[in-house]
Amino acid sequence: MFVHYKTIVLDFEGSLQTGYREVGYIKMDNFVVTEAKELIPHEKNRKTLLHSILNERYDFFISHQSNVEKNFIRMELPYSPFDDMGRWGPWLDTKIVYRKLYPNLPNYDLKSLIETFIGLDGLTKKAKVYCREEKLQFHNALFDAIAC
Repeated sequence: MFVHYKTIVLDFEGSLQTGYREVGYIKMDNFVVTEAKELIPHEKNRKTLLHSILNERYDFFISHQSNVEKNFIRMELPYSPFDDMGRWGPWLDTKIVYRKLYPNLPNYDLKSLIETFIGLDGLTKKAKVYCREEKLQFHNALFDAIAC
């Protein structure tokens, strides 16, 4: 039996007080990238922009420290039209995964995990396919989404 997965990786940059200033996302179909973008909203189009990204059902969402992404989504789109209970998800949180798999690491922030398991050069090489040169560093939404 063939199983088909639609997945989205999300990363927001910003604050809950002022809203998100950029969102990076990677859409995948059976773990093959179909779309990868970083978008910067204008003050009045945050909800519309987010709705354009989350306009279809995903089998799961991937993020690092997913509570941040969940909160940004709920600020603009409190309920998912794709779930009977109105929830966005389910979520695969890479921070939780690494804590369970490697309980003795000194740090679980995204940069430390990349340095430990992939190496910054490996990540940068992959990110160059999708990110502009000036965005090839942590705390840029698409770069962080790729790191997830």
